[in-house]
Amino acid sequence: MQLRSKPETFEPPYPAHTTVFPEGWAEFVLCQFGVQAAQGSDPLPLMGELQTVLSESPTPLHYERCRDTDPAGYRNEIYLTYWRSGADLSAWLANPVVAAFLARPLTGPVGIWQESMVAPTGNLDPNGMLPRHEWGIGRHLPQLWERYHSYYGSMRDRMPSGRTAGIEGTDAPLSRRNADSFGHRLTIRPIHNLCFIRSIVGWENAKPHEQDAFMTEVLPNYLAGVAYLRGQPEHASCISARAAETVPLAHVNGVQVETLAWFTSLAALEAWTHRHPTHAAIHGSVFKFAQTYGFDIQLNLGHEVAIVPKDGFRAVYNNCQPDTGFLPFFETEDAR
Repeated sequence: MQLRSKPETFEPPYPAHTTVFPEGWAEFVLCQFGVQAAQGSDPLPLMGELQTVLSESPTPLHYERCRDTDPAGYRNEIYLTYWRSGADLSAWLANPVVAAFLARPLTGPVGIWQESMVAPTGNLDPNGMLPRHEWGIGRHLPQLWERYHSYYGSMRDRMPSGRTAGIEGTDAPLSRRNADSFGHRLTIRPIHNLCFIRSIVGWENAKPHEQDAFMTEVLPNYLAGVAYLRGQPEHASCISARAAETVPLAHVNGVQVETLAWFTSLAALEAWTHRHPTHAAIHGSVFKFAQTYGFDIQLNLGHEVAIVPKDGFRAVYNNCQPDTGFLPFFETEDAR
């Protein structure tokens, strides 16, 4: 039986729902691609090539898109590709057409980065307010009502491996390096059990007055929290944080804004969520907002938190600006 910090009689103040994996679905697999363009340059040709190779076999379950402008002013057109298994992702990467595209050295104002993860489903917390998730891996799986949420420590309570000794990562402090990345394809040497979070926010299905209140009372706190993580990575042990605008596609995922962030460990993510004033402001404003409307609101709030073993992670940066992703903090080598 999984140990939890709340009893089985705990009654959460508002509903939430967790994605459930069937027996035999053992891995959570997400590969992010970012087409990165300097100000005034055109990313569309490289984006078109990427979209073409995403149709090569075996194809992902689906992909979603978002857009981020990083502090250096580079535009990142991000593709979040979800896969049925690590074997499918590996087979796609080995497809000669895909391999040739990704291995091609780039120069000039446009580059591409890749950050992929293969994690046991026991290392995942896929949680959200709505009873149906049209975003992330939940798009392909059922969701069930979730008791354990709305309190500090609930993330570990929901994650099947969250309270096992082996889940802890490395809390080594981040220190900056100088990565000569332009005109190069670089990979990094990861640490064990990195922590990734995709946090999503959607408000379009809420009532108009609720949307206005959310935009005024909650969203600024959310964006301030991401700005702290992005601006103070060494203090937060946050390797990379992107505050991204969701790009609508044919399949409506109900998301308008999302955060994509990497922490050195689950404990580092918890240090921010449990103790930092920027997250306390987010938590407090969300609860006050929900309470004001009797917890009967159609906000789309949720996240996927994954703990990624060292052998399940890979990052490649091809002609990217030196503050991209893991480049500022991790030792690099030429990618093969």
